Amino acid sequence: SVEGLQLSSVGSNVFEFTSNATTTGNLLFINAVTVTDFEITNLSVKDAGWDVSAASWSILGGLATYDDANDNHAMLQVDGQMLASIATEKVYRAVFTTDATPTTAALAIKNAAEDVVYLAQDDYTDDTHTRYFTTPADVSGAGIAFVAYQSGDAFDLDDVSLKEVTFP
Repeated sequence: SVEGLQLSSVGSNVFEFTSNATTTGNLLFINAVTVTDFEITNLSVKDAGWDVSAASWSILGGLATYDDANDNHAMLQVDGQMLASIATEKVYRAVFTTDATPTTAALAIKNAAEDVVYLAQDDYTDDTHTRYFTTPADVSGAGIAFVAYQSGDAFDLDDVSLKEVTFP
């Protein structure tokens, strides 16, 4: 059965829906006018399985906020597809948006166990950032952690996307 229909146009489109925890759903894209093939690039699906039990992190309305009260604390993606799907010795593209006005977002990106650094500590300006990294052969825990690491760096984190990259 069709629960909803959202029309799109050429360019960027955002489709939002909520799936109940007790149901399984399918997302179907069709070209209803010409019934011809079309291409979707940069498909991102938000996973609600982020662990925000760490001090200083919260998620409200899909926006993650770090309040800077406790440094070196991480927000972890520890369940759902991301936990099982991060493989060793693969190239990944991480895309995320930071807003830390008037400071910068001081972040490192690690595996969920926080013992393997994917992207070293860096200061991110208010913007959307795209970074590439390769997972090592000895990752001890899958998943991903955004680790805030210095005082004075309260920030918002939004639009997180992680994709395996395959080069021809």
